[in-house]
Amino acid sequence: MKLAIIGSRALADIELDSYIPEGVTAVPERAFEFCEALKTVSLPLTVSNIGYRAFFNCSALADVY
Repeated sequence: MKLAIIGSRALADIELDSYIPEGVTAVPERAFEFCEALKTVSLPLTVSNIGYRAFFNCSALADVY
C-alpha cells in the first residue's frame, strides 16, 4: 500500500528536509506548519492540492521541487 494522504499537522515542527513520496496526492492544511528548520521540499507530480498554510512559518524554506 502506498501513502496517498498526509494528515493535517502530521509533519509540523520537523527539523529535516522533506521528500514526499510518489503517490501522495495532497499536502493538507498546516502539514509542515512551524517547521522553521525546513530548507527543501521535494513534491512528486502526483500532488495536485496544497492546503492552506501547508508551509506556514517555514522561515528557512528556500527550495520546493
